[in-house]
Amino acid sequence: MTEFTGSWVVFAYSLVYGFITIYAISLVVRFRSVSKRFKRGN
Repeated sequence: MTEFTGSWVVFAYSLVYGFITIYAISLVVRFRSVSKRFKRGN
């Protein structure tokens, strides 16, 4: 039972970590596109 719960905890942590990584990458890409627009405007 302990191993089963531990595996679920690891799975949940990896899932959350993956979502955070994808969200961070999307934020960086969006920030870069916005900065490019500002540079083009100026």
